[in-house]
Amino acid sequence: MRIAYLTSQYPAASHTFIRREVEALREQGVAIDTFSIRKPGSGEASADADKAEAGRTFYVLAQSPLAIAAANLATFVTRPAAYLKTFGLALGHRAPGARGLFLGLAHFAESVLLARELRLRNTEHLHNHFANSAATVGLLATRLLGIGWSFTMHGISETDYPAGLMLGRKIEAAEFVACVSFFGRAQGMRLVAPEHWERMHVVRCGLPSINCREADRGTPKQRPSFVSDDSLPRKDRPDSFGPSRDFTRHEPTSGCGWWVTDLIKLR
Repeated sequence: MRIAYLTSQYPAASHTFIRREVEALREQGVAIDTFSIRKPGSGEASADADKAEAGRTFYVLAQSPLAIAAANLATFVTRPAAYLKTFGLALGHRAPGARGLFLGLAHFAESVLLARELRLRNTEHLHNHFANSAATVGLLATRLLGIGWSFTMHGISETDYPAGLMLGRKIEAAEFVACVSFFGRAQGMRLVAPEHWERMHVVRCGLPSINCREADRGTPKQRPSFVSDDSLPRKDRPDSFGPSRDFTRHEPTSGCGWWVTDLIKLR
């Protein structure tokens, strides 16, 4: 099976857990392509592993407006029924108001370009991280192609406006939803009927044990410490802690990629 991952920005300093997940899948022999709506900002892909991922990732908004227009025209000519059906879904899957309409149209145009690239790569399943606008693009692209779609739900921002308006419908449309906590799963369960609850799975992020140094035999003060920093501003992350950076060596190492193929097999 060939699968793809889509996020709003990849790689990113705060998204190293996504990269770890992708790496874990590839180590299992899964053919996986990475897609991102935007390119990482200056300094966001500073680690060697992030630079490598940036070089192999397809960036939707890095394509020219002409390429986006051409993909939409070609799809409309060759698959008019699917194109119009997906367009109708895009008009309904958006926030209200003029801004919501503009963003809905933009998400649709981007999804058609993404769908073309997924089709060229023979992608069978697309997984999104975060139920945000990138997830809307991913949902539309997979509905246009008729392939599987899923997403990981991370935090309270996905239940807030405007993402929260469409979260329930995303859960209903997904083949499975990975929730990083029971709290997040409970918030999602409030938005959908009970028959959709079984597709929501709690999958916690963690640390690959190979990156954890063996604890010293001695007092607790002599043993290595770990810092969870995903919510900290960039200037406060461990790589700028000065003397304490010795215990981190590199960027944070969280990730949870082993579960994706198992959940896809259960669909």
